[in-house]
Amino acid sequence: MIWIIMQAKAVSLFRSITWSVDLPAAERTGLPALSVVVPACNEADHLEEALQSLLAQDYPDLEIILVNDRSTDRTPEVMERLALSDHRIQVLDIKDLPPDWLGKVHALHRGLAEARGELVLFTDADVHFAAGFLCKTVAHLLEKGLDHLTIGPEARTTGFWQEAANNYFGGLFCLGLNVADLDRPGSEAYVGIGAFNLVRRDAMERTPGFSWLRMEVLDDVGLGLMLKRAGARSGFLVGYKELWLSWYPSMREMARGLEKNMFGAICRYSYTKLVLLTVLSVLILFGPPVGLLQPFALWPRLLASGALAASAVSAWHYQGRTGGRWWPLFLSPVAGLLLLGIVIRSGWKCFRRGGIEWRGTFYPVDKLKAGQRVRL
Repeated sequence: MIWIIMQAKAVSLFRSITWSVDLPAAERTGLPALSVVVPACNEADHLEEALQSLLAQDYPDLEIILVNDRSTDRTPEVMERLALSDHRIQVLDIKDLPPDWLGKVHALHRGLAEARGELVLFTDADVHFAAGFLCKTVAHLLEKGLDHLTIGPEARTTGFWQEAANNYFGGLFCLGLNVADLDRPGSEAYVGIGAFNLVRRDAMERTPGFSWLRMEVLDDVGLGLMLKRAGARSGFLVGYKELWLSWYPSMREMARGLEKNMFGAICRYSYTKLVLLTVLSVLILFGPPVGLLQPFALWPRLLASGALAASAVSAWHYQGRTGGRWWPLFLSPVAGLLLLGIVIRSGWKCFRRGGIEWRGTFYPVDKLKAGQRVRL
């Protein structure tokens, strides 16, 4: 029954959210100054290609602030070379991290301090933008009277199971944060995604700033929460085919990349919650196949058939909207077990180390718990 409800909510979400490809092209005149803050740590292999799509934007008043967060590869050299080729680029080089700050949050903090635009876009170093994307999304923010616009990117994957895991992760993210309720009066829903967080400077100035998020591993979602608490009006788009990134090159790299924040974000660094999550996830994910295969009663088989039918309808809606494959979405519950394994592994490594290591810095779990703002 839970699975049927989840799939019904997923179909409702597909039908209610706005997709960026449906937005009209925008005029370039009258758009406010825009600063784009791009933090990067050891992104030399992806940074230049992604930035070329940003530099190709036709936005009339654009500055790009590249923040090198203590990289040990060629990232600083790539940044400096790009800055020499385009006057819109400014480079900030961070060599030391203050105590009790996560590196990326500190990089965002420093980038914001240098930004001059009326609007500020926080994005990641591996994100690609379609032509004209900044103009029409800024125009959308202005037309709707939003203070904050976040856009879910297309995460391009390399294999079937990684695609299925990505679909499951994205679906749970949107459903868990109730993104369809952002515009509902009185709603407490909030959202933020690192690939695209566009904010008005005056709205940002009403918040405590990134110092409030200095130990928050979900800094992007935390930004949405912070703005919501300050009375900002947020909006959400799906950027399929127009905003994209290669999330991780393989399932192995995906597991390694997510282990730094999955345990803290979902279980709040509680091992009791991890056990409860594991039991509940196994019950829900195995519910339909067990119900379908058990020989003792008809009603579990009917419910299981309904769950599978609901999954097929959800996958059909996804395929109709994106043109993508429906099988990875239909089998995403199986991939949910892979994500559960990542959460368990994240919890085990946090228990063994007494904290997490991120961007070359170790953070004790007691400090992470004290600084946690987002409680999913």
